[in-house]
Amino acid sequence: MVSLVEQMLTLYQQLNQPQTPQAKTMRQRQIEATDQQIDKPGPAWGVVGDKPLPIDPCPGAAGHLVT
Repeated sequence: MVSLVEQMLTLYQQLNQPQTPQAKTMRQRQIEATDQQIDKPGPAWGVVGDKPLPIDPCPGAAGHLVT
């Protein structure tokens, strides 16, 4: 996860540098692909194997039940 975030930061820095329109489009696509990888659920996000785990988005909040 950390490496994906670092990659995203590097891509944004590269996006802000002077470049051809084609290179800018390529960077934007790389950013979108990296963002999708970051958004994929994994063990740290409550998925173990193929079974999602119930996660309380507000742990400790009164009246919040996880089903």
